[in-house]
Amino acid sequence: MLGEWVAGFDPRTMGARIWFVRSSEHRQECLYHWRRDTIWRLWRCEMRQTAFIFAGVILMAGAGFGIGYAHGGPGPGANLALAQSAAGSGPDTDTPAYHSAPPSGALPETLDPKQFPDVRTQKIYALAAKVKPVLYQQPCYCRCDREVGHTSLLDCFRDNHGSICDVCKKEAVYSYQQTKLGKSPAEIRAGIMAGKWKQVDLAKVDSAPAPVGGKQFNFAF
Repeated sequence: MLGEWVAGFDPRTMGARIWFVRSSEHRQECLYHWRRDTIWRLWRCEMRQTAFIFAGVILMAGAGFGIGYAHGGPGPGANLALAQSAAGSGPDTDTPAYHSAPPSGALPETLDPKQFPDVRTQKIYALAAKVKPVLYQQPCYCRCDREVGHTSLLDCFRDNHGSICDVCKKEAVYSYQQTKLGKSPAEIRAGIMAGKWKQVDLAKVDSAPAPVGGKQFNFAF
């Protein structure tokens, strides 16, 4: 029988193989099947490698999450606080920006009351300085977060914005008053969101005696 031996790569065994080709037609047929099988085998190999890589990434991500949780990662309470301060408030939402948690470090100073000419503004800046951590956790409904980028009511008294805005003044006085009554910053924030700050009569601030030394303001609303 006429024919010839042809050497080539066998994708089934991933090694060399020798075929006996009986004719030119048989040679073409073998070549066709060899190419088809090679492409198919290589494609399957690539798909298996891709699947292994994807599975490895998923396992590593899961392991990282588990390690973070075991080492004190944020729990549901932290996620809720983040949602409240980040997604639940800000210039693009209905609730002005505020911080849902107490400050982690020292807060910047408010402006010196003495730089303002009117007594009412002086008194309100003075009381704002006494409740900075509380104001830090309150929204300001004059929407200064949209206009000047403030992140809480406290920022209004770090600059002169609080001196020209009655909303800022009323909210600061309300926060101070409620703090004296033993309310927490979260409770005060709920009252501000409910609009209770609108009931503050700023005229009563004018008649209230200024505090001496470390004493508090003594006025009722």
